[in-house]
Amino acid sequence: MEAEIYPGSCLCGAIRFELQGAPSDLAHCHCRMCQKAHGAVFATFAIVPHTAFRFTAGADRVASYRSSGHASRSFCPQCGSALQYLPDGRETFGLAVSALDRPLEPQPVREFCTDSRTDWLARSDP
Repeated sequence: MEAEIYPGSCLCGAIRFELQGAPSDLAHCHCRMCQKAHGAVFATFAIVPHTAFRFTAGADRVASYRSSGHASRSFCPQCGSALQYLPDGRETFGLAVSALDRPLEPQPVREFCTDSRTDWLARSDP
């Protein structure tokens, strides 16, 4: 049985991709870099293997920014949509869930860098 395909794109549609199979590992990152890169109080990523992902249009347009000594971030230079968090030397990367064309089924989400969490954000922990 073949895995379901999850399509996605940047805001302007210049960059398109497919993810083979539903992601099962989601994470909210509250670090200041993610907040700035996504223009939001946190970024939500699906942790996916490189082998399950492929660009279907605009791969030559994807821009990247070396955001730290151990990772880069990819984005669309035309519309600014964040796409990927790419840690060096890993078989997986963080795919911006907001770039998927349809919502994912509800599932548990891990949270990182909660010391940078915005104070006024409703907390999910007791």
